[in-house]
This record gives sequence, structure tokens and C-alpha cells, in this order.
Amino acid sequence: MFTDWVKALGEKEGINFEIKNYNDPQKFIDDANKGLIDIAAAIQEEDYYSILKKKKLTPFMSVKVFEKKEFIYCLYAKKGKDYKNISDLRGKHVLTTKEMSKYFILRKLIGKNPEEMFVLGISPNALSAIYALGLDDTDAVFTADMTLDYFKITNPGPVRKIVPVACTGGIRYLPIFKSSKVSDSLARKFVDFALNIENVAEMKKYIPLMKQVKFSFYTVTEDDYKSFVSLLDEGKKLGWNKDFDNWLKYQKK
Repeated sequence: MFTDWVKALGEKEGINFEIKNYNDPQKFIDDANKGLIDIAAAIQEEDYYSILKKKKLTPFMSVKVFEKKEFIYCLYAKKGKDYKNISDLRGKHVLTTKEMSKYFILRKLIGKNPEEMFVLGISPNALSAIYALGLDDTDAVFTADMTLDYFKITNPGPVRKIVPVACTGGIRYLPIFKSSKVSDSLARKFVDFALNIENVAEMKKYIPLMKQVKFSFYTVTEDDYKSFVSLLDEGKKLGWNKDFDNWLKYQKK
């Protein structure tokens, strides 16, 4: 979608954008932090954290999903299990995915090393974790509320009996970055084009999905990501990244 959006804007404005899709996240981060990228979008939280830290690019747009600017992470369990708070999950099996940022956020939420509280396992993705919870293959999952929102409109069965036990504060969706080489006028064209994306012929194929998940763009600044950056900074300062690496090694045994 991002590629088609940039191509369509380039055709409209007569600008020949060079578009590059990265398969290697580290190469993407390195190029962004060397000033080799002018407009960038990263899906993984660790990737855009690295870019936010270096400040070679600045966020100027983000997205709303289900009409929300932010998502929250929650520990979810099934109704009737009598898990009313985090302490009720002590010693229980919890599934999450293997992002370092999510590990940090979970640790901040519960106030201690997750392995001291739960039997913490890895799910290949958030959807699989929800299915595992529905089948009683795990006691709880740690995932974003947008996962449940998506299930509610596509396959509500697995989430009908799922309730939050504890949740984080709001976290902004992924930023879209621009470099200092992008003029204010060009940045404004990107914003205006994004805000009117439903009227762009080249983007028509994406409109049904965008309407389904109530997707839209809006403008942001670096300040909108300060709390996210601070949390990951805190985790690294306290050595949580080493605990995360050790947890991953244990999962592979």
C-alpha cells in the first residue's frame, strides 16, 4: 500500500520517486540513519524506535486503525477463569510474540521479569495466540487490542469469551518519517494526498480493507512518540534487552 501511495503521488506531482522495499531490517535502519532515505515507513516497533533515536528522520504522519490513534497491549484470558488481576496469572502459561519492544512493555506493565511471573512462551503471530487461547492451549495472551478488534469484524467466535486482565497505556501507531531534505511544501503534498486517499484512483483497491478496519492518516510530531522511546530507553538502561535475549535462547532449546 505504501509503495502504491508514493507512486501515485509521484505521478500526480511529476516526481520520479526511487522506491526501495527492504527485506533486511538492519539495512533499512542503517540507510535511514545515514540519511539515505527521504520518506520511510517501518512496521516493527524496534525499527522505528532506532530511527526515532538517531533523529535523522522525523515523524510527520501516522495512521488511525478502528478510528483510534493509539493501541494498547493487554493480558487477555478467557471468561470464567477467575483471573481478575496480574497476580492471578502467577505461574500460568502466557503466549506473546518475540518482539523486544513488546517484552519491555509487558515487563513494565507487570513490574518484574515476566519469567518470574509466568511461563512465557512464543506464538508465531498474534492471531495464532488468540486461537491458542480459545482452544485452552494457553492460560493468557499478551497482545494488542487491535488484534481483538480485527477478530470482532472478521471472525468473532474466538474472542467472544476473551476479557482483558491488565492493560498498558496507549501507544501510537507506526510513524511515517521524512528527512530534512523533504521540503515543507512536499511534506504537505504527502499529507494532503494521504488525507484524501479515498479519492485517488490508484488506491481504490485498498479502500474496502481501509473501510473495514476504519483506517485513515493524520499528522504527528516527534513528541507523540516520546513516551514510547522513553520506555525502551529505560528497558535498555536496566538490561532488559539481555533478559530478552536469554528468554529467546531458552525458547529455542
